[in-house]
Amino acid sequence: MFGAAALALTACSSEDVVNPGTVREHEPGEISFRARLVNSTRGMDIVADDLTQFMVAGLKGLPEDVADGKITEMTSHFDWTEFSKEASAPYRFYPEKVLRYPFDNTMLYMPAYAPVEAQFTDVETPGDGGIVFKGFAVDEDIEQQLDLIVGEGVGRYTESDEYNSIDFQHILTKVYVASAKNEDSDLNYEVIGIRFGNIYLEGDGQFRTAAIIDEDGNPIEGADASWQNDAIMWETQGDLATITYRFSDPVTIGSDDTALMDGGAGAGSFLMIPQQATFTTVAADEAADDEEGPVDANTGGTLKFKEGMSYIALLIRLTNTTGDCYYPFPGNKGVQNITESIGGVEYAWAAFPIASRWKAGTTTIYKIDFTEGAGYVAPGAEGYKDDFLAEDGDVSERPATRADEENWIDTEYRPILGTQIRFDEIFVRGWDEADSTEETTSQRYVVTLDEGSTDDPFAE
Repeated sequence: MFGAAALALTACSSEDVVNPGTVREHEPGEISFRARLVNSTRGMDIVADDLTQFMVAGLKGLPEDVADGKITEMTSHFDWTEFSKEASAPYRFYPEKVLRYPFDNTMLYMPAYAPVEAQFTDVETPGDGGIVFKGFAVDEDIEQQLDLIVGEGVGRYTESDEYNSIDFQHILTKVYVASAKNEDSDLNYEVIGIRFGNIYLEGDGQFRTAAIIDEDGNPIEGADASWQNDAIMWETQGDLATITYRFSDPVTIGSDDTALMDGGAGAGSFLMIPQQATFTTVAADEAADDEEGPVDANTGGTLKFKEGMSYIALLIRLTNTTGDCYYPFPGNKGVQNITESIGGVEYAWAAFPIASRWKAGTTTIYKIDFTEGAGYVAPGAEGYKDDFLAEDGDVSERPATRADEENWIDTEYRPILGTQIRFDEIFVRGWDEADSTEETTSQRYVVTLDEGSTDDPFAE
């Protein structure tokens, strides 16, 4: 489920107190773990070499005993405990204090997660199995983001001389903008940043022992932008937010796909809460009728861009072959709040909406085509209307604040150049495109203006 499992941690046992300086013998009764790499993955993944600690809890009983009515709920044998890697025995992990299986040979159910530094307000072990994370938040600095993997295993005293596997899996989602291209030889694009906007960075996550279903046996897709897939469900929390990454140097976009992010560690991708983007779309074969969606994002089609829509924005500078700057607009007209000066050069955010469904344990990749348009003025932009009417382009009289409400206008969602921008969305049912042996699909979208948003902000 959710592509390749990251790790298998195998439970073994020993009686002696942990001694980091020696290799311990396998003895009956004590709980310890040994890690082995199940499937190679890349990106901001936890792999055996990186894993130094993980958390495990122990509950007496089995989830299936609760489901079958044999017991009301499982009871705690030990609370969340940190297991650390043994330096002298690679991939073997011990707690600071000895833990043993129940001597009465009761089965022990053991949910686990890593890393121990995961950012949440609380973590629970339900009496019927699994893990519930409360108030989990992804780091807004993508170079500091931590992967989150979960798993579960069982064992008991008389079987503690055998290895009991705990297969870990990803429960976040990975997204990145892989490339951009521009086949218009009269225009030059430089990109120095990427942003995802109107998305959630916080949520409550559940990892359960079986599919999360309603009383009728149907998978639960909660309202409020939560997404459930098999035995994992996320319910988004908090306010809509943005998350941004800026490159150290601008990238000049060529006529072929020019790499922006590689899906790898650190700055290669964004780790996100699984969720459904907020969008409005027109099915491709009905675009002429201007019929509103939403429709299934997997059908592709024409997207509309308006307030509240989830979006991708690129921090760009658009010029012609002689160096004249088209965007940011001359004098930064109409792009206040969304411009940035980097190295003495002005850039502005250009945006377009997305209709993505980010699923747990999967990857979504975006490839952008600027050939027919540069996208739209990013949300939050505003400007002084008199600027747009001044034939000589003089912006010296612009007020510093939005004091003159009559002549100060919102300029967001306006076309920068042309009326369309195209992009491909590639969905990988796994954590890495190259490693995935399961479903990979690609859809192409066209972005157009929402009806009523086509007024030219530069006209009277």
